[in-house]
Amino acid sequence: MSAPLKSKKAEWLTTLPSFVWLLLFFAVPALIVLAFTFHAHTPNGGVGERSLSTWRELVDPDYPAIVWKTIRISFEVTFWCILLSLPCAYAIARLPKRWRAIVAGAIMMPF
Repeated sequence: MSAPLKSKKAEWLTTLPSFVWLLLFFAVPALIVLAFTFHAHTPNGGVGERSLSTWRELVDPDYPAIVWKTIRISFEVTFWCILLSLPCAYAIARLPKRWRAIVAGAIMMPF
């Protein structure tokens, strides 16, 4: 086997686990959710017969206001997270090595 061919095979073998992970835990659930949008929902939260009712609800006049409010809130939360996390990261970077791991672990522990 030539060197470029070995390199290509090694690249694929290295990429394959992350690709399978992405496929199983992102692409497949996203396709399932997309498929559910073509079914009506029942009053108890179940999935009913095939229908375009979910897609028809997108033209509701309240929908754009809800979407923009959601986008605005997500930008605000992102802004505040960055604003609060940068000084915290700077402070952790200035700690002695032993304390860096302890403080970083304490921050990550609730997650």
